[in-house]
Amino acid sequence: MLATTPGPENAAQALRLVASAYGTGPKDVRYPASLLATGQAAGDLAPAFTGDVSDEFRSCLAHELVLRGVPVAQAPGIAAWAVSPERRGHPLWWLPLTASDIESEAALPHHGTGSSGWAMPYGPSEHRVPAVIGDAGATAAVETTSRARAAAMGAAVATWTEESNGRVEARVFDLAEPLDAGAIPGALLTLGLECLAGVEQDSGLSGVVRTPAEAWRVLFAAASSGGAYGWGEFGAYGRLAAWRSLGLVRVRARTRRR
Repeated sequence: MLATTPGPENAAQALRLVASAYGTGPKDVRYPASLLATGQAAGDLAPAFTGDVSDEFRSCLAHELVLRGVPVAQAPGIAAWAVSPERRGHPLWWLPLTASDIESEAALPHHGTGSSGWAMPYGPSEHRVPAVIGDAGATAAVETTSRARAAAMGAAVATWTEESNGRVEARVFDLAEPLDAGAIPGALLTLGLECLAGVEQDSGLSGVVRTPAEAWRVLFAAASSGGAYGWGEFGAYGRLAAWRSLGLVRVRARTRRR
Protein backbone atom coordinates (compact mmCIF):
# COMPACT_ATOMS: atom_id res chain seq x y z
CA MET A 1 0.00 0.00 0.00
CA LEU A 2 2.83 2.39 0.83
CA ALA A 3 4.64 1.71 -2.44
CA THR A 4 1.62 2.14 -4.70
CA THR A 5 0.10 5.18 -2.97
CA PRO A 6 1.86 8.30 -4.31
CA GLY A 7 3.42 10.77 -1.91
CA PRO A 8 6.83 11.55 -0.38
CA GLU A 9 5.83 10.28 3.07
CA ASN A 10 4.65 6.95 1.68
CA ALA A 11 7.77 6.62 -0.46
CA ALA A 12 10.00 7.33 2.55
CA GLN A 13 8.26 4.73 4.72
CA ALA A 14 8.31 2.15 1.91
CA LEU A 15 12.05 2.67 1.45
CA ARG A 16 12.57 2.25 5.20
CA LEU A 17 10.77 -1.09 5.06
CA VAL A 18 12.81 -2.20 2.05
CA ALA A 19 16.03 -1.39 3.91
CA SER A 20 14.99 -3.26 7.05
CA ALA A 21 12.79 -6.13 5.91
CA TYR A 22 14.10 -7.24 2.52
CA GLY A 23 17.26 -9.13 1.67
CA THR A 24 19.98 -7.63 -0.49
CA GLY A 25 20.16 -10.25 -3.23
CA PRO A 26 18.89 -9.65 -6.78
CA LYS A 27 15.83 -11.85 -6.30
CA ASP A 28 14.86 -10.11 -3.05
CA VAL A 29 14.68 -6.51 -4.23
CA ARG A 30 13.26 -6.74 -7.75
CA TYR A 31 9.63 -6.77 -6.70
CA PRO A 32 9.75 -3.75 -4.34
CA ALA A 33 11.76 -1.84 -6.96
CA SER A 34 9.02 -2.51 -9.52
CA LEU A 35 6.31 -1.49 -7.05
CA LEU A 36 7.98 1.79 -6.12
CA ALA A 37 8.86 2.78 -9.68
CA THR A 38 5.23 2.22 -10.63
CA GLY A 39 3.63 4.04 -7.73
CA GLN A 40 5.96 6.90 -6.82
CA ALA A 41 7.41 9.97 -8.52
CA ALA A 42 11.12 9.83 -9.28
CA GLY A 43 11.80 12.85 -7.07
CA ASP A 44 10.25 11.12 -4.07
CA LEU A 45 12.47 8.09 -4.68
CA ALA A 46 15.72 10.08 -4.82
CA PRO A 47 16.48 9.37 -1.10
CA ALA A 48 16.95 5.71 -2.03
CA PHE A 49 20.16 6.61 -3.83
CA THR A 50 21.80 8.09 -0.75
CA GLY A 51 20.02 6.17 2.02
CA ASP A 52 20.33 2.80 3.72
CA VAL A 53 18.94 0.51 1.01
CA SER A 54 21.27 -1.90 -0.76
CA ASP A 55 23.12 -1.00 -3.93
CA GLU A 56 21.37 -3.93 -5.62
CA PHE A 57 18.03 -2.32 -4.87
CA ARG A 58 19.27 1.02 -6.23
CA SER A 59 20.41 -0.65 -9.45
CA CYS A 60 17.05 -2.32 -9.96
CA LEU A 61 15.13 0.83 -9.08
CA ALA A 62 17.19 2.95 -11.47
CA HIS A 63 16.43 0.74 -14.46
CA GLU A 64 12.78 0.39 -13.49
CA LEU A 65 12.67 4.19 -13.70
CA VAL A 66 14.53 4.21 -17.02
CA LEU A 67 11.89 1.92 -18.50
CA ARG A 68 9.27 4.45 -17.39
CA GLY A 69 11.00 7.29 -19.21
CA VAL A 70 12.89 8.86 -16.30
CA PRO A 71 16.30 10.28 -17.36
CA VAL A 72 18.07 9.06 -14.24
CA ALA A 73 21.49 10.37 -15.33
CA GLN A 74 20.09 13.90 -15.06
CA ALA A 75 17.56 13.40 -12.26
CA PRO A 76 18.26 15.44 -9.10
CA GLY A 77 19.32 13.19 -6.26
CA ILE A 78 19.85 10.22 -8.58
CA ALA A 79 22.38 11.45 -11.13
CA ALA A 80 25.42 11.34 -8.81
CA TRP A 81 24.84 7.67 -8.05
CA ALA A 82 23.87 6.79 -11.63
CA VAL A 83 27.15 8.01 -13.15
CA SER A 84 29.38 6.90 -10.28
CA PRO A 85 32.34 4.72 -11.37
CA GLU A 86 31.61 2.44 -8.41
CA ARG A 87 28.70 1.03 -10.44
CA ARG A 88 31.10 -0.61 -12.88
CA GLY A 89 31.16 -4.36 -12.67
CA HIS A 90 27.50 -4.68 -11.71
CA PRO A 91 25.54 -6.79 -14.25
CA LEU A 92 23.15 -3.91 -14.97
CA TRP A 93 25.97 -1.44 -15.60
CA TRP A 94 26.07 -2.44 -19.27
CA LEU A 95 22.58 -1.07 -19.82
CA PRO A 96 22.20 2.57 -20.91
CA LEU A 97 20.62 5.03 -18.50
CA THR A 98 18.15 6.23 -21.10
CA ALA A 99 15.58 4.07 -22.85
CA SER A 100 16.04 3.53 -26.57
CA ASP A 101 13.26 3.95 -29.11
CA ILE A 102 12.93 0.16 -29.23
CA GLU A 103 12.11 0.16 -25.50
CA SER A 104 9.45 2.86 -25.71
CA GLU A 105 6.61 0.32 -25.69
CA ALA A 106 7.92 -1.96 -22.95
CA ALA A 107 5.08 -4.06 -21.54
CA LEU A 108 5.24 -2.94 -17.91
CA PRO A 109 3.14 -4.37 -15.07
CA HIS A 110 0.30 -2.56 -13.34
CA HIS A 111 0.54 -2.72 -9.56
CA GLY A 112 -2.33 -1.94 -7.22
CA THR A 113 -3.23 -2.58 -3.62
CA GLY A 114 -3.07 -6.33 -3.18
CA SER A 115 -2.75 -7.20 -6.87
CA SER A 116 -0.52 -6.94 -9.93
CA GLY A 117 -1.29 -7.28 -13.63
CA TRP A 118 1.16 -8.14 -16.39
CA ALA A 119 0.94 -7.31 -20.08
CA MET A 120 1.26 -10.38 -22.31
CA PRO A 121 1.99 -9.36 -25.92
CA TYR A 122 2.07 -12.88 -27.27
CA GLY A 123 0.25 -14.40 -30.22
CA PRO A 124 -0.89 -12.69 -33.43
CA SER A 125 -0.59 -8.92 -33.56
CA GLU A 126 -3.63 -6.74 -34.20
CA HIS A 127 -1.76 -5.38 -37.19
CA ARG A 128 -0.61 -8.76 -38.46
CA VAL A 129 0.13 -8.85 -42.16
CA PRO A 130 -0.95 -11.90 -44.21
CA ALA A 131 1.12 -14.94 -43.36
CA VAL A 132 3.87 -15.93 -45.76
CA ILE A 133 3.93 -19.60 -46.65
CA GLY A 134 6.81 -20.93 -48.69
CA ASP A 135 7.96 -24.19 -50.19
CA ALA A 136 10.96 -25.93 -48.73
CA GLY A 137 13.95 -25.75 -51.01
CA ALA A 138 17.44 -27.12 -50.95
CA THR A 139 19.06 -24.70 -48.51
CA ALA A 140 22.72 -25.21 -47.71
CA ALA A 141 23.16 -24.42 -44.03
CA VAL A 142 25.93 -24.96 -41.49
CA GLU A 143 25.10 -24.86 -37.79
CA THR A 144 27.33 -22.52 -35.79
CA THR A 145 25.60 -22.73 -32.42
CA SER A 146 27.85 -22.51 -29.38
CA ARG A 147 26.77 -23.21 -25.81
CA ALA A 148 27.43 -19.60 -24.79
CA ARG A 149 25.50 -18.18 -27.71
CA ALA A 150 22.54 -20.48 -27.16
CA ALA A 151 22.43 -19.49 -23.48
CA ALA A 152 22.49 -15.80 -24.39
CA MET A 153 19.71 -16.15 -26.94
CA GLY A 154 17.60 -18.04 -24.41
CA ALA A 155 18.15 -15.49 -21.64
CA ALA A 156 14.72 -13.89 -22.05
CA VAL A 157 12.96 -17.19 -21.34
CA ALA A 158 15.38 -18.56 -18.75
CA THR A 159 12.79 -18.42 -15.97
CA TRP A 160 10.34 -20.29 -18.21
CA THR A 161 12.72 -23.23 -18.38
CA GLU A 162 14.16 -23.00 -14.85
CA GLU A 163 11.04 -22.19 -12.82
CA SER A 164 8.23 -23.50 -15.03
CA ASN A 165 7.85 -26.35 -17.50
CA GLY A 166 8.98 -24.42 -20.56
CA ARG A 167 11.35 -25.62 -23.25
CA VAL A 168 13.45 -23.50 -25.58
CA GLU A 169 15.54 -24.23 -28.65
CA ALA A 170 18.03 -21.52 -29.61
CA ARG A 171 20.32 -22.32 -32.53
CA VAL A 172 22.34 -20.43 -35.14
CA PHE A 173 22.93 -21.37 -38.76
CA ASP A 174 25.03 -19.88 -41.57
CA LEU A 175 23.17 -20.06 -44.88
CA ALA A 176 24.87 -20.35 -48.25
CA GLU A 177 22.73 -17.54 -49.63
CA PRO A 178 20.14 -15.03 -48.38
CA LEU A 179 16.49 -16.08 -48.23
CA ASP A 180 13.48 -14.02 -49.12
CA ALA A 181 10.54 -14.00 -46.72
CA GLY A 182 8.59 -16.59 -48.66
CA ALA A 183 11.41 -19.14 -48.47
CA ILE A 184 12.02 -18.92 -44.72
CA PRO A 185 9.23 -21.25 -43.48
CA GLY A 186 10.29 -23.99 -45.87
CA ALA A 187 13.95 -23.52 -45.07
CA LEU A 188 13.23 -23.95 -41.36
CA LEU A 189 11.88 -27.41 -42.05
CA THR A 190 15.21 -28.47 -43.52
CA LEU A 191 17.32 -27.59 -40.45
CA GLY A 192 16.36 -30.50 -38.20
CA LEU A 193 14.88 -28.31 -35.45
CA GLU A 194 13.44 -30.23 -32.51
CA CYS A 195 10.60 -27.73 -32.14
CA LEU A 196 9.43 -28.55 -35.69
CA ALA A 197 9.81 -32.32 -35.46
CA GLY A 198 6.89 -34.00 -37.19
CA VAL A 199 5.77 -30.87 -39.03
CA GLU A 200 5.11 -31.67 -42.68
CA GLN A 201 5.68 -29.51 -45.73
CA ASP A 202 1.94 -29.09 -46.25
CA SER A 203 1.24 -28.12 -42.62
CA GLY A 204 0.79 -24.43 -43.39
CA LEU A 205 3.84 -23.31 -41.43
CA SER A 206 4.06 -19.55 -41.97
CA GLY A 207 6.26 -16.62 -41.08
CA VAL A 208 5.59 -12.96 -40.35
CA VAL A 209 8.17 -10.20 -40.61
CA ARG A 210 8.63 -8.34 -37.32
CA THR A 211 10.44 -5.13 -36.47
CA PRO A 212 13.24 -5.11 -33.85
CA ALA A 213 10.94 -3.15 -31.53
CA GLU A 214 8.22 -5.81 -31.76
CA ALA A 215 10.73 -8.58 -31.13
CA TRP A 216 12.24 -6.76 -28.14
CA ARG A 217 8.80 -6.12 -26.65
CA VAL A 218 7.93 -9.82 -26.66
CA LEU A 219 11.34 -10.81 -25.29
CA PHE A 220 11.08 -8.24 -22.51
CA ALA A 221 7.59 -9.36 -21.56
CA ALA A 222 8.74 -12.99 -21.44
CA ALA A 223 11.75 -12.14 -19.27
CA SER A 224 10.10 -9.65 -16.93
CA SER A 225 6.85 -11.50 -16.26
CA GLY A 226 8.18 -15.08 -16.30
CA GLY A 227 6.53 -18.39 -17.07
CA ALA A 228 3.56 -20.19 -15.57
CA TYR A 229 4.97 -20.74 -12.08
CA GLY A 230 7.62 -18.06 -11.61
CA TRP A 231 7.68 -14.33 -11.00
CA GLY A 232 10.10 -13.54 -13.79
CA GLU A 233 13.00 -11.10 -13.68
CA PHE A 234 10.92 -7.90 -13.32
CA GLY A 235 11.91 -4.75 -15.19
CA ALA A 236 15.63 -4.19 -14.62
CA TYR A 237 16.88 -7.73 -15.16
CA GLY A 238 14.13 -8.36 -17.69
CA ARG A 239 15.60 -5.49 -19.70
CA LEU A 240 19.06 -7.03 -19.47
CA ALA A 241 17.78 -10.46 -20.52
CA ALA A 242 15.89 -9.06 -23.51
CA TRP A 243 19.01 -7.33 -24.81
CA ARG A 244 21.08 -10.45 -24.20
CA SER A 245 18.65 -12.45 -26.31
CA LEU A 246 19.05 -9.91 -29.12
CA GLY A 247 22.82 -10.19 -28.77
CA LEU A 248 23.53 -6.49 -28.20
CA VAL A 249 24.79 -6.42 -24.61
CA ARG A 250 27.94 -8.32 -25.56
CA VAL A 251 28.58 -5.96 -28.49
CA ARG A 252 28.31 -2.95 -26.23
CA ALA A 253 30.60 -4.54 -23.65
CA ARG A 254 33.28 -5.01 -26.26
CA THR A 255 32.91 -1.43 -27.42
CA ARG A 256 33.38 -0.10 -23.89
CA ARG A 257 36.54 -2.12 -23.34
CA ARG A 258 38.10 -0.39 -26.31
